[in-house]
Amino acid sequence: MERRKAEIVSQMGVDEKAFRKGQSYLTLVNDLVRRRVLYVAEDRKQSSLDGFWETLTPEQISGIEAVAMDMWDPYVASVRAHLPEAEGKIVFDKFHVPSIWGMLWTRYGGRKTEL
Repeated sequence: MERRKAEIVSQMGVDEKAFRKGQSYLTLVNDLVRRRVLYVAEDRKQSSLDGFWETLTPEQISGIEAVAMDMWDPYVASVRAHLPEAEGKIVFDKFHVPSIWGMLWTRYGGRKTEL
């Protein structure tokens, strides 16, 4: 298999994939424009995603415009630790945002409160 050349990937996705009846996980990083897998690591820890950043050149890192992911704290922490201006580049997927609003509504019951 030929090694891929260093190229800019402007939009990527990070997700986990469960296998072995949900007992084990893989971390996947995908190129959302070209629809291909860029990186696979064991588990779904921050260190699982941290290894991806080590494979990139400074030019590749600066070319990242958006990282789509769920709200899994270890992945968010990894992106924040390795991607400059990460807060403006993290995009939470549409399936997880409503669950946060539901949780807040349940917790605060529509009361006006300081978060």
